[in-house]
Amino acid sequence: MLFSIAIRLQIIEEHSINKKLYLILLLFTTSLILAYQPLYFCTASNSTFFNPLKSFIGSVHKTNFDHLDEIAVFNLGLTQEQIDELNSMQKVQVYEVERTHPDILEPVHTGRRYKVPGWYAWKPVAIKQALDMFPYVLWQDAGNVVLRPLDELFEHIRQHGYFLIGSGTDQKHAIRQHATQYQIKKCDLDQKDKKWILDMLETMGATIGIARDHPVAYNQFLLPIYELTRDLRNFSDDGTCPRGSPLHDNRYQWRVFLVGSLDRKTAICSMPFIFSARSRI
Repeated sequence: MLFSIAIRLQIIEEHSINKKLYLILLLFTTSLILAYQPLYFCTASNSTFFNPLKSFIGSVHKTNFDHLDEIAVFNLGLTQEQIDELNSMQKVQVYEVERTHPDILEPVHTGRRYKVPGWYAWKPVAIKQALDMFPYVLWQDAGNVVLRPLDELFEHIRQHGYFLIGSGTDQKHAIRQHATQYQIKKCDLDQKDKKWILDMLETMGATIGIARDHPVAYNQFLLPIYELTRDLRNFSDDGTCPRGSPLHDNRYQWRVFLVGSLDRKTAICSMPFIFSARSRI
């Protein structure tokens, strides 16, 4: 880019144009181009979570509308009336979830007072579908509320390829506390060279940013877990994890595979006071 500017300045000098003024205008124009990068969100909801979903959409519109390109909403069981209402909103579009497994949206009991669709296996599928459409995306649970502009966060995703938030700082959030025996065997986490993964702390499933062109975040982080959704045993709670259904902690089991597929040096980044998270999805 500097070489290009130098050539332009040489041409300008030959035509007796003020170089300093031109450089100021060029840098100003470049900053405007760099300042505006489209924001792509994705989320999901069923009919019972429709009102929190609308609150989330409203918060994005209030804080990020000008740079927002689209909020992709994945249908977990919305009514047709709700779908029509969402599609009538500006910069919002509803999509169907790819059925990587026939039961991926079937309600199951997890020890809570309510049922959840398909052990939450649909979440990596929805993120992958969003990245089929967009170069990068920020997943937000439908119960989250965005409190301020997220341009800097999206810039982090574009530059580093991902954005993750740690779910805690103590060992009660370690993967070993939430992994079933089937999952441990499936990932060979009982092998000596992989046991360190069980001591790693989980990342939150409520906020996940991924760029499609990042070789680790997309190819080794997202795609493997997407393929695992073809067998829901990779996500279901069989009662063998230390903090399973009785403590309602197994809902984020897919993170076992996400974290396990990353290099152990991968950084977990946090940006506080951006979100007000109150989601059950």
